[in-house]
Amino acid sequence: MAGGSQLSFSLAGGRRLWPGLIVLLALGLRAWVAIDQEVLISDAPRFLAAAQLFLDGEFRVALAEAYHPLTAVLIALTSLAAGIGLESAGLIVSVLSGGIATAALYLLARNQFGERVALVAALLFAVHPQIVEAATSVQSDGLHLAFFLVGALLAWRALEKGRFFDAFGAGILCALAYLTRPEGLAIGVVLGGWLVVDLVRKRISWRRFGTVAAGFATVLLVFGGPYLLILKAQTGSWVLTQKKRVVPAERRLPQPAWAAEAVADIGHAGLTAFREVYLALALFALRRRRPGRHTLYLLSYTALLLPVLFSLHLQWGYVSSRHWLLAVALLMPFVAVGALRVADWLKNVFRPLRARTWAVPALVGLLVGVSVVHSVRPQTEPVKLARKGAALWLRSQEPDVVAAPRARSAYYAGAKGHVPLASAPDGVALADWLRAQGADFVIAEEERLPPLPPGGVPGLREVYRVEYPGGSVRVLRVEALSGR
Repeated sequence: MAGGSQLSFSLAGGRRLWPGLIVLLALGLRAWVAIDQEVLISDAPRFLAAAQLFLDGEFRVALAEAYHPLTAVLIALTSLAAGIGLESAGLIVSVLSGGIATAALYLLARNQFGERVALVAALLFAVHPQIVEAATSVQSDGLHLAFFLVGALLAWRALEKGRFFDAFGAGILCALAYLTRPEGLAIGVVLGGWLVVDLVRKRISWRRFGTVAAGFATVLLVFGGPYLLILKAQTGSWVLTQKKRVVPAERRLPQPAWAAEAVADIGHAGLTAFREVYLALALFALRRRRPGRHTLYLLSYTALLLPVLFSLHLQWGYVSSRHWLLAVALLMPFVAVGALRVADWLKNVFRPLRARTWAVPALVGLLVGVSVVHSVRPQTEPVKLARKGAALWLRSQEPDVVAAPRARSAYYAGAKGHVPLASAPDGVALADWLRAQGADFVIAEEERLPPLPPGGVPGLREVYRVEYPGGSVRVLRVEALSGR
């Protein structure tokens, strides 16, 4: 897979400047998209609430949140250090993480494929729409990518050189990635698996095995161990996370119909995350029959991810494109190799037109241009803007608890609590259920409300409405029972 080094790619003498310029591009593009963002993602209010709890000294309550704590901690620290709001702090953390992740991917690809492939891989990573989106919201994806890619780089160096400090650094980054998202432990699983393989194949000695394993495991336990103890105290059992379980509660063999549905859903999510052209270029680069060690190392992470995705689908019935982001990032060097090989083919086809001078810049520039245009164009759906408008109006009513499809509606309304509508009953029982949940208002579009009888439900009164193309978002007041 070292074919990228055989392809001619002129850097016009500015070899040392290119990595820095690519990182600046990544930061600038992410900052632009973050500033232009109109609506937070659905999980953002939970990170912001946890960050506020850390600022208020409510550590026990903050750590009880299902999301791993490091994202909220860094948001709180950034807000405190810069004297800015939590939402702005969360965006800064994500944007800076995107720059770090871009630099880490460049270094990882350069270690394995050489300078030319590394530059193209980092450039395509910097502008990839799905990856840009992950690093422009108040969420954990961008931060996790940064920690994970640096950890994967250090783990690779530890495997190749057997140095204690590389293993030590990989352990720190694995712990930081784990404290951001549970998938961070994959660094340790892949490193451990490769160490065992190398030991069995007598590629390394027992001494080198012990050096790397001890350096990694010691610091991982020091940094990640306390959180495991916290989870043990909160749940009463040894678990790695309070987030979605990936082991089904009922152990059963999946039926063929489910397996086909799972393959289709997981494949669709992967295609959405990758983008068709990027995936085609990666597959084109992977045509080689006997992949090298560095190729197998990167593919190990995807191989580890697939059973997790199938288990998630079995337990929860869906897989998001966000679950594929690690695989997309780690396979980006293959996208670069594929792009360079296609450009090499174009040089031969269009030799009379001097394609040698323009094939690579033209192809890479086309990919970058299309990706940038896709990243900066408005992505917010009209219904989300309508929900935000309705919630901002409701803020003046000082609601206590808001029932809505997503928590961000309650966040924008300034409510103290949120009740998800997904579990609401149909018909006339809706108002009683909302009262039992403590909700005093409802924000939802017509089709997201449970089926209501003709004439509406006694006890629910519409007080505001926001129209959008194709529908409207309604604000309903939950009336108190007469006599109370």
